[in-house]
Parts: sequence; structure tokens; C-alpha cells
Amino acid sequence: MLEGLLHHKKEIKQYFLALAITEDRIDGALWEKDGQGKVNIAATASENYTASDWETAIIAADKVISSLEPNVPEGVDLQKSVFGFFPEWVSEDKIKSEYLKKIKQLTSRLSLTPLGFVDIPQAVSMYLGSSEGSSQTVILIGFESKHYTMSLFKIGKLIGSYAFNRSENIVSDIEKALNKFADVEVLPSRMLLYGTAVDLEKIKADLLNYPWQTKANFLHFPKIEILPNDTVVKAVVIASSTEIALPVEKSEDMVESVADNTAVSASGVSDQGESQEVADIAQDLGFVGEEPVKDLNIENEMTEVEKQQNANIAPVTIPENKLSGKARSSFAGQIPSMPKFSFPKLTFTIKLPAFRKSGLIVLIIGLLILMAGGVYAFNWFYPQANVKLLVTPKSLLINEDVALDTASSTVDVDKKIIPGSEVKLEVTGTDKIITTGKKTVGDKARGEVTIYNKTVNPKTLKKGTQIQTGNLKFTLDEDVSIASASENVGSLNYGSNKIAVTATDIGTSSNVGSGTEFSVADLPTGYYSGRNEKVFTGGTSREISVVARDDQKKLREQLLQKLQQQAGDEVKSKLENGKKLLDGSLTTQIAKETYNKEIGEETDSLSLDMSVGATALTYSQNDLDELLSKIVSAQSPVNYDYQKEKTKVSVTETLKPEGSKQMFKLQIEATLAPKVEIGDLANTITDKNCQDAISFIKNKFNIAGAECSINRSFFLFKDKLPTNPKNIQIEFSNL
Repeated sequence: MLEGLLHHKKEIKQYFLALAITEDRIDGALWEKDGQGKVNIAATASENYTASDWETAIIAADKVISSLEPNVPEGVDLQKSVFGFFPEWVSEDKIKSEYLKKIKQLTSRLSLTPLGFVDIPQAVSMYLGSSEGSSQTVILIGFESKHYTMSLFKIGKLIGSYAFNRSENIVSDIEKALNKFADVEVLPSRMLLYGTAVDLEKIKADLLNYPWQTKANFLHFPKIEILPNDTVVKAVVIASSTEIALPVEKSEDMVESVADNTAVSASGVSDQGESQEVADIAQDLGFVGEEPVKDLNIENEMTEVEKQQNANIAPVTIPENKLSGKARSSFAGQIPSMPKFSFPKLTFTIKLPAFRKSGLIVLIIGLLILMAGGVYAFNWFYPQANVKLLVTPKSLLINEDVALDTASSTVDVDKKIIPGSEVKLEVTGTDKIITTGKKTVGDKARGEVTIYNKTVNPKTLKKGTQIQTGNLKFTLDEDVSIASASENVGSLNYGSNKIAVTATDIGTSSNVGSGTEFSVADLPTGYYSGRNEKVFTGGTSREISVVARDDQKKLREQLLQKLQQQAGDEVKSKLENGKKLLDGSLTTQIAKETYNKEIGEETDSLSLDMSVGATALTYSQNDLDELLSKIVSAQSPVNYDYQKEKTKVSVTETLKPEGSKQMFKLQIEATLAPKVEIGDLANTITDKNCQDAISFIKNKFNIAGAECSINRSFFLFKDKLPTNPKNIQIEFSNL
């Protein structure tokens, strides 16, 4: 019996190709959409191409499709395609003629059936809104190798989009582009970069180093981020999916009733209808057709081979179609005709107990009352909605001298004093570095020299007397006595004596050869001289690593810094709940330090053991919050509230202590939100639809905007806010 009542529909899935085409890269995505409208992106791929050579673009697209095809189910042809272009490719919602010809060549060569295209910036905005769950207030900047596109959105609405040529100074380019939005009172404080340019990281770094608050209408320094590489093609998929509807496929048990007796294809659409639909879409997109696009005759510009390839490709154009709250897209408006169908007739026979006429009326009335009560109760308790009021905050920068007093137990708002406590501990550690000092060591050369006395008087030279040859110096190892010279017939015999000598310096240079002449220090060479008969030996030298004074200094500073960080971490780990460490209050003193080597000693590395005593000041976060609230409130403009959770506080300078008080300079970056007295707003907007509620709120309150979303609704009133005001959540959000 159940089999006769239930007709199971086969799951309908269609597979599509998305191509985001820019001037230097092609991104592709394989995606599917089922009968319930669920979209799944099965795979993505991308390929670069040479901007000046469209043939390389077709090859790149072919590679992208080849990368995606392994994910396509067997028997399915990947032909139906959607495209994404930057605004410079489009004019008045139509592809420019110079680009239209290129797209026609690509779709013809690759046997693709084009369905339509989307504007990339608006598609990205729609994708972000879908993935982040709220309408976007953002500046989108899409970069290509030669161009960039800047688009500004506020609460999902496109304020403006402009394309520009890139120059060498991209920061200057962006500043000039922002001038296009000079009439926007406050620019969004979020700037997202995306696209195919290879230098996005460098662009981001340059933008982060630029003083935007002084150069454009930014309330805060903008948050600048780079979107993932596949964002563009995923955005094309999401934007396109909203425009593509699937046909209904009949079940085997369904009673067929097709008015025009058209044969139904496997996809649920008549072969004739599908053919006509593609032709209609192609005609609209404006690639080619029975009547060529105005001012562009592609057929005349193609070779005979290209014309033959294009013979079975349906032409395409894009009708104007602006989506409310979505990315503007151009898709054929025709949907395949659905075959008519009917369900089997069912006959029920129910025997009811006999009632008197009056009793039956009472029963019916009772049932109606019960049903009405159930409907009312369900409509009261079940629906839920969220209304968000968007306000423009103000920033307030305050610098104050504040004291932390370890002798105090309460906050003194007038004197700007908060109570504190002192924490002491000791930390130890070891560290080492590679030594940088160098030293030459070795042995001194030794030898024997004969000293000659050319005078008529004997001479005694003391131990240590220097003799010299060139720049090399040697000293006598012992005292030596040299006899005087003696006369002989016709000649003079010099007095002489041999003595051992040692070089004054180390090194091989003192290993002098035999027959070297020497002079005696402080004595005339005409009276005294020396000569060696044998080569001097033993002189050696080598360079070694030793501890330099700077090595000890560097290691000391390095280890002390580590121990200071360790001391701060240990203080924080021991803090009680709600306690904070005062920035800049941590002081340290070295208690003990021991090096493994002294200055000048030979070693490749130097190690140090150190003990450090640390003292720090802590305070209660609640005490500081109490003081901040008073300080900020006293300086806030009228009709603005202090937002504690969005306030940043930092210690800019720690001053000298005064007894039990530690003085410090505090910088407060406070965020103020305008006061909006909404009163009993929830009661006022019950049973209104979202659009009427937003219009009412904007007219009544001084706010920047409003957002409304119905989370759960009663099917009879699915577009209305709940009847029960307690089920309408109202919250504030800063732009």
C-alpha cells in the first residue's frame, strides 16, 4: 500500500564548469547542484598564461579542464559553463567586443556551452556574505598584472566599482583610487586584497606601512588581508548557482501527462526544448547568432577551420539583470519547460461513530478551537528573529599618569591610584655562545751564533742581550765572554765565542738559514758581529679561538634577557584569577654568574651559569576597569557610551617609584558607541516583515544602518517577525 502512495524521485544532479578569466590567469572549478538547490564544489584548478597571447589562454583553460575532468562521473560531459570577468571586460552588462571574440574562440575550441557570466567583485562580496553570515561592509581590491579594480560595499550594497591601470607605486595608486569615494563620509575599516597578481604579499606590506588615517576618510586604520587564491572562482560558482535551476525528473511510477506530447530526455527536459533553450541562451549572450552582435562580425574574422568548429556551438549574450542583494550577473532568463504530471487518485473510506447533529457541531467547534489554539501557541513560541542596529563608533585617545600603590587596598579615582602587590622570585639558567676571539700561539726558534770581537779589548755580553738580523730579534741564553782581537803578521785575528740564542717571537720566520749575519744591539757593527753556521729550528705558530671580552659581555646580556622573560612568565603563571602583571614593572638583579673560561683562554665556546632575582608589581583587572571607566566617561562626548570590551590599554613609560607607589604613564584607546534609546523596540516591530522593520528603525533612530534576519518562522507567516517580542533579539554592532 505504501508503495502505491509514495513516489520516490530520482536524485537530480547536474555538473557545471566555472571559469574565472583574468588578464594573466584562468581559474576553474567543477561544481554540482542537486534538486534541493544544494551546491557542491568538487574541485578547483588554475593555470597562468601570457597576457599578450590568447592562444596560451586557450591552452591554459584546456589544462584546467583536464585537471578537473577526473572528478566528473563517468558518462557525464563537462560542457555547461559559467564565467567570471573583471569589470574592464564588460560594458553596460555586455562583454566588450574585443573580449567577446576571444571568449567565443575559447568556447568553440574547447566545446563548451556558455550559460552566462558574473561580475567578479560583486560575486566576491556575495561569497563573503554567504561564508561569513552577514552583509559585507568592505573595500575589495582585485589585482591583475596590469590592472586593479577597487569596489566599495556597505552592508552588502555596491557603492561603486572602478578599474585602473597599475603603476610602480601601488600605494599612491590606491590613495588616488580612494578619492573616487570622497563623498563617502567614513570608509570601511576592512580592505581585502585578491586576484592573480604574484606580488600580493608585497602590496599588503606596503599598504600596512602607509598612514591611511591621514590620507583618506578612515575612522580607524583599516584591517588589510589577502583572500585565498581560490576565492574568485568559488565566488563565481556561488553567484552563478543562484541563477541556474534544475529540471524536475519524473519517477518511473509517476503518471505522465505532457501537454505537448514532447519526448522527455534523460535529464527531464525535452530534447527539442533543451536545444531551443541553449540556442536562446546563446543568442542572448551575444557570441554569434542569426543576427551578429552590433558592430562585431566574429564569423567574418574567423578562419574556415574555426567556423567549422563553431558550427554546433550555440551563440550567447547577457541580458541586463540586477540582482537584489546578490552579485549582479547575466544569465538567460529561460528555464526548461517542466513536463506536466499527476498523482494517482486515492479513495479513503472512514467510518465515524454516529453523532446527533448538535453533538457533531459541538465536536467540530471544539476541534476548531483546539486547532486555533495550537496554531496560536506555535506562532507565539516557535519563530525567532535577529535585528542588528549598526552604529558608527568614535575613538578617544587618553594619556594619564596613574599610580600603583602596594600600601593601598582600594581604588582612589580622584588621585588615579589602584592597589597593587609586589611579587619576588629567583630564576636560574645556563647559556653558551661560540667564541670570536683569536690568538696566535707556537714555539720560538733556537740556534747557535758565533759572536766576533773586532776590538783590542775583551768583551762580556750578558744573558738576554739582543742580536738582530733584519726584523728578526734573538736573545742570548747565557752570559758570554769574547776575547779581544790579536794581531798577526799582516792581519788581525778577531776574538770569537759561540753562544746559544732564542728568538724573541714565535713563528717559522725565525728559522733562519746558515750563514746569516747578526748585529749586536747597541754596539757598532764595525766592532761586534755574529754569524750562524747551522740553520735555526723549532720556530712554529698557529691561530686558536679564545674568549674575547665582547664574548663575555654578549653572553651575559643574552642570558639575562632570557631570564628576565622567564621571570615574567613565572610571575604570570602564579597570578591569581583576575590579577595582571604591570607592564614595565619587572626589575631584575644578577645574584650570581660563573663563566667556564676566562678572557684569553683557549676554547671554541663559552658558557655561563646565572642566577637572577626578580621583582614585579601586580594589580586587579577589576580595579583598573573601575578607574578606566571613570577616566573615559569624564572625557566622553555627550550621548556616547564607553565600550569596555573594545578598549585597548598600554603602559607607555614606567616612572621612578615614590615610596610604596609605582608611577606609570597609561595610554587608553577607548571606543565610544552612540547612545540609542530603543525603548520597547521589540514590541513595536512584531509581525512586521524585515524590510518594513528596517525602514521603521532607520527613520526613528540615528543609526548607520540595520540588518534583519528571520531564523525560524511559522510557514503561514514566513516573511514576518515573531509575534512574541521576547523572540526578537536586538543587538548593536559597530561598522
